[in-house]
Amino acid sequence: MDFMGAVSKDGLNIANKSREIVKNKIKEVLGDKINNFNEKEMGIIERVVHATADPEYAKLLVFKNNPIDNGIKAIKDKKPIVVDVNMVKAGVRYDKVYCFIDNKEVFDIAKREGITRAVASMRLARDLIDDGVVVIGNSPTALFEVVRLVKEEDIKPKLVVGVPVGFVQASESKEALRELDIPSISKLSDLNRLYNFSSEGISILHGPHHSAQKSTSVQPSLITVSKLSSDKCIISVILLSPPNLLFFSQFAKILKISYYKKSNFLHFKSLKNKGR
Repeated sequence: MDFMGAVSKDGLNIANKSREIVKNKIKEVLGDKINNFNEKEMGIIERVVHATADPEYAKLLVFKNNPIDNGIKAIKDKKPIVVDVNMVKAGVRYDKVYCFIDNKEVFDIAKREGITRAVASMRLARDLIDDGVVVIGNSPTALFEVVRLVKEEDIKPKLVVGVPVGFVQASESKEALRELDIPSISKLSDLNRLYNFSSEGISILHGPHHSAQKSTSVQPSLITVSKLSSDKCIISVILLSPPNLLFFSQFAKILKISYYKKSNFLHFKSLKNKGR
């Protein structure tokens, strides 16, 4: 096995070439700052850059309190991994991965207490989170709940990977995570980057040189938002699978947004920016 899980000679050649390209792109972005990261951290950065097709991610990842070694030890000790959405679970090659977002009890708790299902799922997973690993790849409210559990209920996770997406509370939740004195990996916010599904969370958990064979069904679409003026922007989507073309084209029709397809890109034109 090698980078990207290649096993054949052709596959290994492609994987090695891809890894070399990724390494060079990271060097271009980080410059001398590349020396700030150790070998294991660079392995994580490589995976994330490869998964997102965005070398700028090398500048956005934050490692705190020796998170990689703590995460590796937790996995070796067969500690549970709690995730916020099933897309993350689908991409993780490990037997003890738990996601309660669709659990009936979570629906009941959320309705009864007037909270999001993401928050309710973290509360339900409380005992697994304590001394376990948490990966938040979608919901800021789930990450806020993990932070609350650490602060108020003395829960001690071995590692928290906090990379929720979106424009509402995502930045604040990651900052709250970084303020905790626990092992964590998070991402500095960049409003020009928003990814469909949790490619970065899955890549972080896979780590350097980890086989990705079981996660091949996870095909994230890279979405780039380019601001034109105070009220307009263009959204470009790199389509990684045919279903994504169908989804985004239907999405555009519903919102009456004009778009055009060029090569492997789908461009939405003149989308009104309402500050969401």
